[in-house]
Amino acid sequence: MAEEQEVHEEEAPKKSGMSTVMLIGIIAGVVLLQVVIVFVIFKVFVSPSDTAEKKKEKKADTEEVAEEVSDEEESEEETPTRRVREVKEIVGTEDMILNPRGSSSRYIMVSLGLEVDDKEAVKLIEDKLTIPIQHTTRMFISQYSVVDLERTSLVDSLPGQLRKKLQPYFGEHKLRNVYFKKFIIQ
Repeated sequence: MAEEQEVHEEEAPKKSGMSTVMLIGIIAGVVLLQVVIVFVIFKVFVSPSDTAEKKKEKKADTEEVAEEVSDEEESEEETPTRRVREVKEIVGTEDMILNPRGSSSRYIMVSLGLEVDDKEAVKLIEDKLTIPIQHTTRMFISQYSVVDLERTSLVDSLPGQLRKKLQPYFGEHKLRNVYFKKFIIQ
């Protein structure tokens, strides 16, 4: 009997503690769960505004690229290896100094190059459209803050958006592209 009690006493300490493998598994599971929770919180609460802006910019860029491609297909011939875009007539505007939204101490200097198809459109710009083009450009760019205008993605999309705003002034003539000769934030 004494021997049986000694055997049971030796077995008892082994059963009372958790095994190390089980303990490591529980700790790893808790750490993994915390990482997943932090990731979900970040995706849900921190990045939706970035994602929405990126989606809008990507959609605008996609629409511009699709429109440019369709414009190029109408006016250019394709070569088997690469497309060459022929530049037509370009008319430059004077430098325009603008105040961005929400800033009285900073300014933007902008100068445009307007690409059109023919000499008649050049004459139209020089004779009649100088002031409407400048006004529309001032109103359009002044709606953005300095912070907005320092984002390259916005600055890259501005010429396409500005072309859409200016096209109605040209009537039957086509405004092919808008270029920034100068775009300086001071």
